[in-house]
This record gives sequence, structure tokens and C-alpha cells, in this order.
Amino acid sequence: MVFRWAPSARLSKRARRVCVVAWFAAAALTMAAVCRLAVAVPIPPLSLEPASGTIITIDATSGTVTMKASNGTSLTAIAAPDTRMMKSGQEVDLTAFGVGDEVALWVYRNGEVLLIDRMADRATLDRATDQESVQLALRSGAEAMIVAVNPARKLLRLRIPDLGEGLVRWTADTRSAYNLQPLPMSLWRPGVPVMVAMNLDRGSNRWNLGEIGDARSYLWLFANRYVGMTGRISKVDVGQKFVDIAPLPLGVGLPLTVRVTERTRYFRDSKPSSLKEMAIGDAVVIVPSSKQKDRVYADTIADLPSAQGMPLPEMAEMLGLSPQRFLVCADLTRSAQHSPDAARHTETPKVRFEKMLVGTLDSIDIDKRYILFESGNRMESMRLTSNAVILRDHKEASLRDLEAGKPVVIVWWQRRDGLLFIKGLGDIESMDALAKRLTLRELRDE
Repeated sequence: MVFRWAPSARLSKRARRVCVVAWFAAAALTMAAVCRLAVAVPIPPLSLEPASGTIITIDATSGTVTMKASNGTSLTAIAAPDTRMMKSGQEVDLTAFGVGDEVALWVYRNGEVLLIDRMADRATLDRATDQESVQLALRSGAEAMIVAVNPARKLLRLRIPDLGEGLVRWTADTRSAYNLQPLPMSLWRPGVPVMVAMNLDRGSNRWNLGEIGDARSYLWLFANRYVGMTGRISKVDVGQKFVDIAPLPLGVGLPLTVRVTERTRYFRDSKPSSLKEMAIGDAVVIVPSSKQKDRVYADTIADLPSAQGMPLPEMAEMLGLSPQRFLVCADLTRSAQHSPDAARHTETPKVRFEKMLVGTLDSIDIDKRYILFESGNRMESMRLTSNAVILRDHKEASLRDLEAGKPVVIVWWQRRDGLLFIKGLGDIESMDALAKRLTLRELRDE
């Protein structure tokens, strides 16, 4: 339809002016309405922020919810069987919601359909936001405590320091290990400290649990993505300098021939060894130095007991990984010596994961008590507090005793005016001692 307008000669000048203004106003309102109908609500593959609004229609049978969002647009999404729904702080199903309820929806796109990942009313909105923060933290790997395990729904409830609790889903692709041995997800128990990371399922655009394990196993699971592999020796040929490796669940999936050179290092029973001492049937860790077509050349071959007993920084170095890739709390590694059930009775970690960082000491200003610290390709200036603990070789030290260019561990306290203040600094060998000296209470009460 085409609208035409021409002012009547019989209208006064003022009336014609009013008509012109009214016509333009009507045209603007019409165009706004058309644009609102024509433009779809922009939804990313996984919405990191919830869409908030009021329910205008709801069908519990089909699981369809239509909400009028706070920006005036309408959003229709479908609840899946595993959608988590919270109302008044309690987990409920869709029948607990009704027209007029103010809710927040976390949605993701599956083809042309919007599915609801989580749904919460206003009373539990803050808790739902904590849940999202937890999942965001888990995407890059984090320390967590297992709160509950639901094998039937393949769900794990985790608690992350300073973020609260979150629910994550595991799949057939989730890799789980304890003390460098595969562990079925159903055997995890509440109270066990773990390291976890999320993986994105490209098919559904959903974040699922990728890896879970104690600190040592997580390090190995992470390394297996890039450089490391585990297997069982099926043949050793000292003359031809190769080792045949049969697959183990945590490592390489196919039989493999590994070539050794004069530079290859060997460990057996936690001691330096040689190729002659490697025996058929040994479960080993292989760190390749290079790969050429179907040939793998070994930098290190260590039997599993050697890898299990190796300090985490040394293990990271053996795997060819930068220690700063892992925010390691040394006290957590004690749980690797126990079963998951027994790990519930271990002490609470003295220093939380996010307060301890491993990196390189780039430079030192002794007079101003400043250091330049590099971690994960990021350089940051830090200042030591007046009573900061400085250790070297497990003993009290001063800034003069530390060397620039060496790997160190720092324990941070707080950030003020853009500057990070640290309460602990030491060489890698002093990580355990530093964690024991600085309790969580001391960090908070300072």
C-alpha cells in the first residue's frame, strides 16, 4: 500500500503544519514497527549473558516458552529434557512457571531452533549468573571441588573458588583420569579436588566437560592433546634403536614405533635409566622430540611410576610445556596419592589455585621491591608487600638471591590502582614450602 498526502487548501497554515508533523511521526512509528518485525533477535551460538524478560506464553507439553524481552523484542525458545530450571532457589520443571513470570534464559542455537540451556526466575537470577561464571572459568581450565555427581543425567556439580557452584555435562568424549589412570566418570565422589576444562561441541554449539583429573592427571591429559603420549612397550630393539608401543587408554590410540637417538632420556623407577633397562610390558610415557611422516623420535621415555612420582613442575618441563600454563597449587597434588574416595579427607588447600601463578622473573628492582613477571606471554609489573615471604631452595631469602630469567612462583594478594601486590615469591623448588607458609586466612586478613 502506498500512502499519499497533500495538504488541503482549506486548512489553515497552522493546521497544515500539525498535519505534516503528525504524518512524519506516523511514518517513523510505522518504520520502527516494520524494523522490529523484520530483524531477528541476535543470538550467538551460546549466549554468554541471559536474555531477561516476562513470559507471555508457555506450553509445558511442547516445552515452548515465548518471552517479551526487556528491549521490547519477543523471543521463543524450547526447553530440552536436560534444561536446568530454577525457581525461588529450587530446581523445578517447566510446569512451575507461568505467564507473567519474570525470568532469565540462557539459550543456544541448534540449526534454526533456539534451545534453552538454563532458565531462572528473578529470585534465583544471581545464582544463575554464578553458574554462567563457573562455566566461563572452566573453558580455559580451573581448579574445582566436586559437589555432586549424577551418573544418570551425566551431570557434575562443581564449586570454583570465588565463583560459586555450577553444573556441567560430560559426554562420551570427556577424558577422566586419576593418578595417571583412566577413571569412569561415575566413580568420582563429592569432596574431591580436581582440575577441569570445558570443550566446545561444534555440532550443538554446547560446552561440555572436556577433561577432569587430579592435578597430575590433568597436566598429562592436557599434554596429550599436543606433545605427549602413553603406551605399553611391546618390543625393544637396542640395535636398531626403536621401541614398539601398544596403546593405553590415556594415550596414543594406535600401535606406534618410536625411534630413539643419542639424546633420548630414559627414566625407570624414578631414576635415570637406559634403553636396555626398558622392558616389554612396561607402561611408559613418551615425549616426542619430532615427528616425521609416520616416524616419532623420542625426547624422553619414562615408565609410569617415574611419571607419577615426578614433581609437577618437572613433569611439565619433561612434557615440553611451559610451567606458566598451569596455575598449580602444590597442596592439591597430595590427593593424587589416594583414591578419589579417600581424597575427601585430605586437608583444604592452603593457597587457592587462582592466587598462585608460575612464570618467569624478567627483572628485579631491589630498592623499590618491584619485579617484572612474565606468564603466558603477558608481562606485568608487581610489587612485594612489606612482609612478603621470599624463598629459595625452601629457605628464607631476599630479592638479591633470586635471578632474572629464572622460573618462579608468585602468590598474589590484591590489585590497587592497577598494580598487583604479591605476598609470596620463590623459585619453583620452593612451591610446596611457599604454599604452606601462606594460608588462605593470612591472604584474606592482610
